[in-house]
Amino acid sequence: MGWNYALGWLTVFPFELNAASLTLQFWNVHASHAIFITIFWLAVVCINLLGVRGYGEAEFIFSIIKVTAVIGFIILGIVIDLGGSPSGIVYGTRFWHDPGSFNHGFKGICSVFVTAAFAFAGTELAGLAAAETVRSSVAQSLISG
Repeated sequence: MGWNYALGWLTVFPFELNAASLTLQFWNVHASHAIFITIFWLAVVCINLLGVRGYGEAEFIFSIIKVTAVIGFIILGIVIDLGGSPSGIVYGTRFWHDPGSFNHGFKGICSVFVTAAFAFAGTELAGLAAAETVRSSVAQSLISG
């Protein structure tokens, strides 16, 4: 489980650095990707070298930013759905009748759940689910026996 987790992050971390540099390059077109990747890599290394207290403080600050961003995006989504965008189009009900909410039927709904599961699940969740399964079967045998 530990090696699987380590190899997973060794492959994902470079992609995350590249995605962060591409996001910032939207505003600064002439800067090199290597500059942003180096800055983010050094930030991650510095945070990890600060120890548990520094890592905890960084996680606390980042979680405040994430919660604020999620609330802001929810409010922005509601405003845009209700016609508050510059175009004034009400997107919330635009596609309700044509093509309809269940355009691809049950197969379409299932494909959305599969995609969402891959976006949500990680190796640690698979291990946690396996551990809980064993525990629940032991508890089940104690209850019934």
